[in-house]
Amino acid sequence: DTEHGCFSNETLYSCIQLITAKNKVCLVRLTETNKTMIRMCLDAGVSGLIFSTVEDAPQASEIIQLCRYPKYGGKRGLGLVRQNKWGYSTLVNKPPIIIAQIETKRAVHNLKEIYAQNLDHYMIGPYDLSASLGVTAEFDNPKFLEAIEAITKVITDPSKMAVHIPTDVNKHIDLSLIHI
Repeated sequence: DTEHGCFSNETLYSCIQLITAKNKVCLVRLTETNKTMIRMCLDAGVSGLIFSTVEDAPQASEIIQLCRYPKYGGKRGLGLVRQNKWGYSTLVNKPPIIIAQIETKRAVHNLKEIYAQNLDHYMIGPYDLSASLGVTAEFDNPKFLEAIEAITKVITDPSKMAVHIPTDVNKHIDLSLIHI
């Protein structure tokens, strides 16, 4: 988690190496759409990236361009790096998992256009979303519940939806609305 965590690039790279060496799915959350960080993480071999605060279709499109190779609709370059075993692997034939966090009123408003970009998954950030709506951590507030309902009307495929669940959110919101 580079959004709320405290990782240097070297530490992050080491964590990616350790996780992938155990054949586990490795996801890194990025604070912003940063070409250098995206390349570093993908070249290090992450399974996918979680993008914090995706708010519109141009941002979602840029993410796709930076993460996917041309055969998958992107513009990502190919180097001899750990991710492809320095040129000896077909891992380049598998695109990374791309997850957009929906965390603001603006993102909910633009969700149809974001969803049309066809990222792999979408994740609600309940605390940031509620804060954006002016009802921080009020998960039973009608404004928050309306936003959740609006999201579930656009993202109807349960396999594309995820929720960042702090330990007590289930006490405040009916998670059956989310299609987990």
